[in-house]
Amino acid sequence: MRSFISLAAATLVAAGLAGPSRAHAQVAERALPLPVVDNGIHITPPTAVQIGRRLFIGGGFSRLSDPTGNAVVTDVFGRHLPGRFPRVEGPVHHIVADGTGGWFLVGDFTHVDGQPIARFARVTATRTVDPQFRVSADGVIRLVALAHGRVYLAGDFSTVNGAPRGGLAAIDVATRQLSSWGAGFDRGQRQIRALTFSSIGVYLSGYRPYYGAAGSRVWGFDAGSGRQLFARNIWASSVAATSTYVYLAQYGYQRPLVAIDARTGNDTDWSTDLTFQYLSGTYGDYTSISNVLVDGSRLYFSGYFLANGGRANLAAVDAATGAAVDWHPPGVTAAFETTTQTPGLTRAGPAVVLTGGNTSVQAFGVATGGPRAFTPEVFGAVRTVAEAPEGAVVGGDFNGAGGTAAYGLASIDLDAKVVEPWIAGFSGTSFQPVVQLATDGTSLFAQRQDAHYAKVDPASGATLGEVALLPDRDFVGCRMRVAGSEVIVCVNGPNGAELGAIRISDWSYRRLPVAVQPGTRVTSIDVVGATLYLGGNFTQVNGVPHAGLAAVDWTNGAVLPFRADVSGDVTSLRAAASRLWVGGAWMRINGVRRRGLAEVDAASGALLPWNPDVPGVLTDSGSLLGAGVSRIDVDQDGTLYASVGDRFFLNLSSVETLRPTVSGRETGHLAAFSTATGRRLPWRVPYQEWFGLLPGCLLVGDGCLPGAPSPPTRLSVSQSAGQVTLSWTPPSAAPARTAIRLEVGTREGAKDLLTLDLPPGQSTLTAPAPPGTYFVRVRSVAGQLESLPSADVSFAVGPPDVPAPPLDPAAVVDGRRVTITWNAPSTGAPPYYLLQGGTAEGRSDLGALPIDGAATNLTLDLPAGTFWTRLTSVNGAGRSAPAAELLIDTSAMASCGVTPLPPTNLTAVVTGRTVVLTWQPSPTAPYVDGLFLKAGTQAGVPDIGSVALDPSATSFSTTAPPGAYHLWLVSDNLCFKTAASNVVLVVVP
Repeated sequence: MRSFISLAAATLVAAGLAGPSRAHAQVAERALPLPVVDNGIHITPPTAVQIGRRLFIGGGFSRLSDPTGNAVVTDVFGRHLPGRFPRVEGPVHHIVADGTGGWFLVGDFTHVDGQPIARFARVTATRTVDPQFRVSADGVIRLVALAHGRVYLAGDFSTVNGAPRGGLAAIDVATRQLSSWGAGFDRGQRQIRALTFSSIGVYLSGYRPYYGAAGSRVWGFDAGSGRQLFARNIWASSVAATSTYVYLAQYGYQRPLVAIDARTGNDTDWSTDLTFQYLSGTYGDYTSISNVLVDGSRLYFSGYFLANGGRANLAAVDAATGAAVDWHPPGVTAAFETTTQTPGLTRAGPAVVLTGGNTSVQAFGVATGGPRAFTPEVFGAVRTVAEAPEGAVVGGDFNGAGGTAAYGLASIDLDAKVVEPWIAGFSGTSFQPVVQLATDGTSLFAQRQDAHYAKVDPASGATLGEVALLPDRDFVGCRMRVAGSEVIVCVNGPNGAELGAIRISDWSYRRLPVAVQPGTRVTSIDVVGATLYLGGNFTQVNGVPHAGLAAVDWTNGAVLPFRADVSGDVTSLRAAASRLWVGGAWMRINGVRRRGLAEVDAASGALLPWNPDVPGVLTDSGSLLGAGVSRIDVDQDGTLYASVGDRFFLNLSSVETLRPTVSGRETGHLAAFSTATGRRLPWRVPYQEWFGLLPGCLLVGDGCLPGAPSPPTRLSVSQSAGQVTLSWTPPSAAPARTAIRLEVGTREGAKDLLTLDLPPGQSTLTAPAPPGTYFVRVRSVAGQLESLPSADVSFAVGPPDVPAPPLDPAAVVDGRRVTITWNAPSTGAPPYYLLQGGTAEGRSDLGALPIDGAATNLTLDLPAGTFWTRLTSVNGAGRSAPAAELLIDTSAMASCGVTPLPPTNLTAVVTGRTVVLTWQPSPTAPYVDGLFLKAGTQAGVPDIGSVALDPSATSFSTTAPPGAYHLWLVSDNLCFKTAASNVVLVVVP
């Protein structure tokens, strides 16, 4: 057997075709300019269509910019200087100089310069990432400071480099190792808000939301030993320190500035000679100081205040005496906290810079207070500014800078990847964005949020026709659909839903004779020929009862004999010739349990077996929200993409991140599924607000991502004169595919004999084969992404023997009814199969049932309980080995049964770039049917990836790029309950 594999491998290696198997990795790279609005907030998600080699983008933006990452270098005026800083993926909260021409930056980012570097990075003076200075924290790092030979980190973390650290940590600069300094500190569920230092100490402030002063605290630590000097329950939005005083920024009328003793934390008699006026308004009924900064002999402070001498919102006093300083910056906007931003006050070169909060960036000269012409031209919030030789390094919540002016509708040259100097007469704004685009391949059709529809000339941008429907800015519309010579549209306004058709030739409008009852909405449509499919929250169409889903003849309004009643809201539809996919938030279709995503017969509405099972989202506290699926689309290879759930849920005490689930398992907010099997594809991206399907990629909130690779199909085998020929059909989306991966094993699903990467266009392989039995499958590879495998093909070489086992057994449970399906062995036709059942794994104590050899499915009504089944092939020579055993749980609909426990004693050994994991099996192994390895930049957050393992496995080996990874195992069963093992921190050098 192995000689066949060795010969095939040698032939392929000699031809330069074989390559190593690469692990699945998260895609982060974006390939197109980024649509943004002036303040960096996507008021509505972008929409796009492609005509030839031009991409047209609509939205609420006023400029388009190449993606920059969340930290950029600017000149002294704030103008973006491209290519001067590594790209940072994710929010940057604080940047400080490292003393050698580089910078330390912290935040909630996940990648720097394409590497999996999370929350902390050192960028050198050469603008590269320091690979030796790595820190791994399990929570957001908000602040960083360099002093006393240490890098101090403060934030909402509990561990750093695998060691307990309750919100404060120190890294030794010389050794780059975690220091024991301050190791016993615990922030006590408080959010860290300020960090400062002096020659004698390090000082920290934190608070608990909704607890006021009672939940706020200021701590002091000895700079040498890390011993805690004091801990005071006192509110401080910001702290600044000298060797004598620690200054606190507070709310208050008489004393918005307080100084406490730097060693004891006791209040001192320090005060300013400024008199603050009582202020009343939107932002409070008293003076508030939000930030303090000690620079030289001065104490600068900013906030919302008015003091004598005309000082407003930004002022300075003598740090020792409190005496007012003759420093009068004009026209300072009040700086106060918002729910997501705390104002910052920084010294950068010759200026004092005010950032964050509700303000734009403002800079004033250190000497005179005169305004400085420094306005970072980034699209979003600036949190932090540090000095750079060119001017400044700016970090925050943004991903674009500079750019090209475009007003709601723009054109991108896909070959040059540049925004074209193309101005559309039909424009949009952040208040009235362009929300939908469509095309017939020649013309461009645009829909604005005020229910205006336009036909636009793609060459000139001129408006060739415009129709206004229901001019109400609160309307909800559907996606436009091109149907022959017309464009089908729908809007929902104060007078109900309206469906219409716009003739492309003269852009004339006619209303369609289709109506739903008042007070309900049509939220999605699709068209196949003369059939118009409607989805929404209606219960009847043209007086005929239909719950949420219906089909009509759009030429005459006749309701078609299509029945698919949905027990919830339909939010998205996608139709093919004979299939209709439906997305939304529901529990049943036609009385059968389905959640979030389903497939029905396009002619009759009959529910089909395809069932990804998307119930909604779980909050971190475990409560279930029925957000479901908000948008679906299907590409030319039959891959369905779904936007799952919402990102945040606001409760009375906090904002929780939501964790979408698919088939009971956590997923990203964008998921991909095979329309053939319903299985979720191994494709994962970070959270994105929306998406649009384009040829070769998906347009998301901040760029265009490679799509999920589809598997090859029609894998077959033939034999002749000792030669075996494998043939398959590659998927059609060739531009996204980089290889075809061939896997060969000694059993179904195994690849213990060979894994080879073949050219992406190859569709056959011929090699000699000695006697033996083989199991073969192929996958598509796109960069670092793998598709699902094709169905296994098994074949035997040599004299007739016992048959091969049946392939691909699966079971679908609907209440007490169970349907078992399988595929016949790819060579030979056994006269019959034998289905064995048992009360435990491997047992047959419930009996055996013979099944005709021509069958490929069997439906049984079973009592409530848990059963193990296995199929074998039988012929005159004997019985095959069993196919993969199936665990069938018919009690899951009534109760959740046994909650699976996770594997235990997970350990890791790193040798070079090879990571070997071992563990003890779950104590509840008979109740576990899924085992997953999770990897994240912090414990409990699988933002790097997830790998499905054999539930019976006790070890796993892989290679990984340099970086720090938190790894853990999660087990689950048909009740969709999960449990996690211990977490191990793995650092790959």
